Amino acid sequence: SEQSCGLIVQVGDFGYFPVDPGGQAFLDATERAGVEHGVHVAFIDGNHDDHTQLAVLRGESYEPVDVSAHITYLPRGVRLRIGGRQFGFLGGAFSVDWRYRTPGRNWWPDETIDVADVDRLGVAPLDVLVTHDAPAGIDLPTSWRLPLTDEARSLAQRELLRRPLDATSPTLAVHGHWHHRHTTELGTTQVVGLSCDGPDDSWAVLDLTNLSVRDVATT
Repeated sequence: SEQSCGLIVQVGDFGYFPVDPGGQAFLDATERAGVEHGVHVAFIDGNHDDHTQLAVLRGESYEPVDVSAHITYLPRGVRLRIGGRQFGFLGGAFSVDWRYRTPGRNWWPDETIDVADVDRLGVAPLDVLVTHDAPAGIDLPTSWRLPLTDEARSLAQRELLRRPLDATSPTLAVHGHWHHRHTTELGTTQVVGLSCDGPDDSWAVLDLTNLSVRDVATT
């Protein structure tokens, strides 16, 4: 609320684990904070969310669904008009550390984006595209080496994400996933990557009047 923002859009790895006591405690704490500060939180799915429970929450629909009064899940392919701007949302990503995780507990095979997700978003123009993974074409330095098969799977996800970016020509695209803060120009689109949770470079303020991004890490 101190940033005069009534809406927080979280770019994935929100921490949706409602059947875990700690996960439910997090959701309850987020709801209380929303009430206290008069802020609504809308999130897309990342790879580190319970995709089984997200599917239960979503049901057969790919429309926004309220988790609570101040928390909303935005399934893959959702479009919303916010402050006069057309937004598109496309969560999901490949976990590069999946080999060290346990299926159904902290890893889900349906974490990844598929063609149906991209098609659901459509090709009509967007002002802002919000994704969890980064589109192909961005230099994302990493501190680890992946097995070649995993590197190929990760790149395939990013190439798939590049399709809606090229098709919808947003002025701005925002993503997370790689824990790497950057601003990169891809054609006519400014792509902003956010870092991991905690540091100032993990969030920024978007001015809807001109689609400028204020990086709180430098202000």
